[in-house]
Amino acid sequence: MATSDQTAGNVERAALNTVEAAVLSTRVGDVFDATVISAGDEKGQIQLTDPAVSASCDGVLEAGAHVHARLVEADIATATVRFELAGFEQTGARPPSE
Repeated sequence: MATSDQTAGNVERAALNTVEAAVLSTRVGDVFDATVISAGDEKGQIQLTDPAVSASCDGVLEAGAHVHARLVEADIATATVRFELAGFEQTGARPPSE
């Protein structure tokens, strides 16, 4: 039972990722308002204000910060959506180091 639940969850996530990539595929280069939902060393996860999409974002982020994120990739075939930090509204978020 656990294996089938895990498989169903994986399929559901893949479908959602594909739809998110399709919704954003014509907007590469655009900047969106977002909230950082998790942060690591050089990237994190963001939630866009509109449309309702969660995706990876490159940059030094702080969980809970409100940021501006530029869409750099929206690939339907690989179900990949990726952003880079374009600016921030609160302290704690910095563009990625070069």
